Amino acid sequence: MSAFPPLSEVDEVRLALYRAVRERGDTEESNALELTTNAEVEITEGSARVTSIRLVLGGVPRDPHIVSGERVVDELVRAADGSWTVVRRNPPATS
Repeated sequence: MSAFPPLSEVDEVRLALYRAVRERGDTEESNALELTTNAEVEITEGSARVTSIRLVLGGVPRDPHIVSGERVVDELVRAADGSWTVVRRNPPATS
């Protein structure tokens, strides 16, 4: 038996997004660190939508500073085994 309570569905979605962000950071730009914060999660049946603020830090770890920041929407789907996968990242809507 685990010492931790089971994750809620919202926590599972956030964890899947965190893993996707970490994997992107490992492959895209080795000189920067991507952070996703203030995530709002909407879950409908087998899909989820996460609206968050994406910050990219440069100069990490010696001289950290924000290189860019934007609002993004990530879309996730639930697989047959119950795991969540990010299928699309949409840039912020412009009006």
